[in-house]
Amino acid sequence: MGNLICNIRNLSSIRNIRKTCLALWAVMLLLPCMTVYAADKTFEDIGVQPDSITVIYTNDIHGGISNEEPYSGSSKSLGLHGVAALRQEAADRTAGVTLVDLGDAIQGSIVCSQSKGEDMIRLMNQAGYDFQIPGNHEFDFGTNRFLELMGKADARYLAVNFKDLRTHSQIMDPYAMVSYDVDGRPFKVAYIGIVTPENISKGVISNFQDDSGNYIYSFYGEDLNRFYQAIQAIQGSIDSARREGADYVVALGHLGDEGITPGWSSVDVIQNTRGIGAFLDGHAHSVLEQRICRDLDGKDVLLSSTGTKLENIGVLTIQGKADGTVAASTHLVNRMTDREMQLEAYKETKQLTDSIQQQYGHLIVKEGTSPYSLYIYAPDTGKRLIRNQETNLGDFITDAFRYGLNADVAFSAGGNIRADLESGDITYLDIMNVLPWDSIIVKLEVTGQQLLDCLEMGSRLWPEQCGGFMQTSGLTYEILTDRESSVVTTEDGLFKRVDGEYRVRNVQVGNEALDLNRTYTLAIDKYYYQSDGDGMTMFKECNALVKPEDRVLDHDLIIKYLSYLGGTVPAEYKDVNGQGRIRLVKEGTVSTEGGAKESMLPYMVRAAACAQLYASLISNTN
Repeated sequence: MGNLICNIRNLSSIRNIRKTCLALWAVMLLLPCMTVYAADKTFEDIGVQPDSITVIYTNDIHGGISNEEPYSGSSKSLGLHGVAALRQEAADRTAGVTLVDLGDAIQGSIVCSQSKGEDMIRLMNQAGYDFQIPGNHEFDFGTNRFLELMGKADARYLAVNFKDLRTHSQIMDPYAMVSYDVDGRPFKVAYIGIVTPENISKGVISNFQDDSGNYIYSFYGEDLNRFYQAIQAIQGSIDSARREGADYVVALGHLGDEGITPGWSSVDVIQNTRGIGAFLDGHAHSVLEQRICRDLDGKDVLLSSTGTKLENIGVLTIQGKADGTVAASTHLVNRMTDREMQLEAYKETKQLTDSIQQQYGHLIVKEGTSPYSLYIYAPDTGKRLIRNQETNLGDFITDAFRYGLNADVAFSAGGNIRADLESGDITYLDIMNVLPWDSIIVKLEVTGQQLLDCLEMGSRLWPEQCGGFMQTSGLTYEILTDRESSVVTTEDGLFKRVDGEYRVRNVQVGNEALDLNRTYTLAIDKYYYQSDGDGMTMFKECNALVKPEDRVLDHDLIIKYLSYLGGTVPAEYKDVNGQGRIRLVKEGTVSTEGGAKESMLPYMVRAAACAQLYASLISNTN
């Protein structure tokens, strides 16, 4: 690709310019999306017009309700009081405003776990949400509990692909139509909810089954086939909304753009449907201010996602033109103005936030201290690391599990670890924010082959982030980064087998090579033992030495390990990249360098520039 970059000095003729730019343009047309990256912004910086419609969106809040880090796990959060303020601000400045959430709101912090999601619903009611869709973590307290909370929400829940198989009916409305008054004329926007089918492969499967193990809920078609079964329903809702007079269609998705089971991403939906104007997305925690993707007809669709824990708040502006066309753009707000913090909506929501958080003040009890910060995010860039490489926090947690259960090996999936552990005093509340699920850890007898298959499944998407990427203790391994994954999964995304060479190699348990036929003891979340968590099916028949009913909690194992260490985290955990337990190498090399896929944006920008140059040259020569 780099050889195609336009360099006018090296081109001898207009013909060469033409050929080169056409090649670049062809490459650009094949690329599904072009991304605009986020900048530091307030709502005022967006420059919204009085005759525009504003859609404020959030995703993956995970209980990050304020900038009080002990309670929310993030000091960067704008808080639900910030969301409420932006809603009021938009209402004061534009023709209409709608506030939506894209899932994974009610689990992920002490406020969520202690109230089983109810405090989050109270706060979101206060903030004024109009529409919500369920993410995979809305079901963490069980489907019945979620349906109970849904009944307490002021917002209307939407989902085109969440069905009750017993009644063959949709549990929620697939879409909602909102008519706005814009300068005395109506402008209709349809909002369509789309839920990730990864609820089946990455959630607790029993939440969607009866006592006999039969599925009673589906995020697919009637027969639980692949997500493309739901494409027809999505397209049907788009077409129905258009027939009802929708001037613009907004998809509210909890699908994700990377680290997702192939075929199930927001980009896949865009490319296989027609008629969506903007796709507001969650699940992957991506920070996407604006990505331009093409639908089935080759038309541009806006794709945007805010990240997580309200570190950004999304703003979609929609403006209908006199000629019937629509201008739309997406922005991410990450700062509040003094004016917004004086609004009544801000003050009232913050008052409720503060009162709820005060209920949990008794949990700020010192359990230990650390001279070093333990990370899941890169301290210099803020990039999430723990789902595709080793980190010092992953090392610490798995060491605690292995020590506490006296196991040969311990695993913890990167997706289970949710916040950095900052240097200084460590409280029980800090530990709960890092591990917010109240997870039960079990001790299993497993074979070396099962350990290898688990590591292979967890690394199959590398360099993309994967919630099932395994942090380890008592075991080291390498990932061949230039070898494609040979993992075969079911249509539900569950592990079946490895059909080819493994990407994972040189696995060592202690100082010995992994013996595929030997039995080892493994400390791991019961989610991977009982519920096929993250598609991990290899442990379901294993013998449990420490059983789920023994209720060994992850928090208690961390405290036990801190006590063993004398209350202080030692220097061996100082390095953010860990202790060399997971090495990223290429075939025939010993490189330990990681990294992600190379961004295509520079090439796309150059391609666009070349296309513009070519057009001007042709115009001049004609």
